[in-house]
Amino acid sequence: MSFNFTFTSLEDVKQLRNLVDFMASQDLDYPSYDEWLQKTESQLERGEKQAILAFSEKRLVGDLVHQVCRDNGLGIIREIKNLRVHPDMGGRYFASFMLRQLYAECGEKYKGLLVDVRVNQKRTQDFFISQGFIPLMNIPLYEKNIDEVVMFKPLVKESEILRPKIKKIIQARSF
Repeated sequence: MSFNFTFTSLEDVKQLRNLVDFMASQDLDYPSYDEWLQKTESQLERGEKQAILAFSEKRLVGDLVHQVCRDNGLGIIREIKNLRVHPDMGGRYFASFMLRQLYAECGEKYKGLLVDVRVNQKRTQDFFISQGFIPLMNIPLYEKNIDEVVMFKPLVKESEILRPKIKKIIQARSF
């Protein structure tokens, strides 16, 4: 079996359109997902969000969308807004590779990564834990009665001191 895998940053409008279509095909039951997707498209276009893309045979099969966490001056942290891999590409470690690429891009500039995962998405939570993320709290961020598990991955040793501050900021976002 031959393969041709490519990983790249978002480079042009054609890739952006392809990314938006890819994300639209799997909404994961989040409320107002279409609105979020429209907003994300323009934020990617303006450079407010960035993306790492995974291709197989020139077909988009994975993405990692991320941004600086802007809440209350926490610009030292990046937040993962979307990470997905096409189900046909599972088991090839695309998600792990895209995360490692993000770590490399963050370098010493960022102290950690933040992500939230639906409380019922145990497999996704387990994946992030396997990648060194630490669950901080369960809290409703998008819907009143459905919790998200907020997780943090320290990228440098001293980032552990940020955990209480991050919890406070996340609590302010909730319902």
